[in-house]
Amino acid sequence: MTKTVLLGATLAAILTVSVLGYAYATGASWQGITDDAVVAKNSKTTTLKITATDDVPRQAGILAGFAWLYADGPNSAFAITTHNADVDGDGKNDVRDSLQNKDGWHAHNVVLGSSTTLSTFCVTEISDAPTSGIAFNNENVKVNVKNSALTGNLGSATAAFDIVVDGDCPITFPTESVIDGGLPLGIVVHDLNP
Repeated sequence: MTKTVLLGATLAAILTVSVLGYAYATGASWQGITDDAVVAKNSKTTTLKITATDDVPRQAGILAGFAWLYADGPNSAFAITTHNADVDGDGKNDVRDSLQNKDGWHAHNVVLGSSTTLSTFCVTEISDAPTSGIAFNNENVKVNVKNSALTGNLGSATAAFDIVVDGDCPITFPTESVIDGGLPLGIVVHDLNP
């Protein structure tokens, strides 16, 4: 696994311009990034790190996450998300989609699309939910992921975001298997660290 700086810098520049067109929404105190890294742990595993601006909650009760953006490949980002949230008011987590830690932090490869007035980007596809070792130590986030679960070369940009239901986004594939009719999901970026 190589970290492609040139393409990553280009993607980061494009995303930065896209994000600057919108005001950053104010996120929770932990939804900022002070440092990040992508380190080849060995020939089969990569370690992804983020230092957040405050302690990251293990059970947030919100729709949020962090992402490492791909420089190339079929997906836009490798993201860790927590989406233990009641969308329809029935007291249940409506967005359980992972076999690993359904109500807590888990990983996804995602495809991002164009922006709307609400979302920095639409989430057009949740490609998979690869098993990853996710650890938190106060503001430090560490993810061990098999290289085979990464669908491209990770660039140099990371993001902190909220997940929102956005009627101006297309239905996110494959959310129709999670909730009837599917959910049109977007992300609101709070911090982008190129």
